[in-house]
Amino acid sequence: MIGKIALVLYLIGWTAAGAYLLLKFGALFKSEEGPGHDTAGSKSLSGAHFGSIWFGGFALGAYFLFK
Repeated sequence: MIGKIALVLYLIGWTAAGAYLLLKFGALFKSEEGPGHDTAGSKSLSGAHFGSIWFGGFALGAYFLFK
């Protein structure tokens, strides 16, 4: 029972952290113009990497919660 409560708290914190990063640091995922800036492809790859890490952590927590 304590493990399930800990997993629920983990999932709530993980979701809050993901939302915070997307809202606060949304500029990280925007493409900027001009020399010396990352390309749009590298920015979208950063967004896809962030999303896959977040989804993987959430899925792992949900798996153990409902196992």
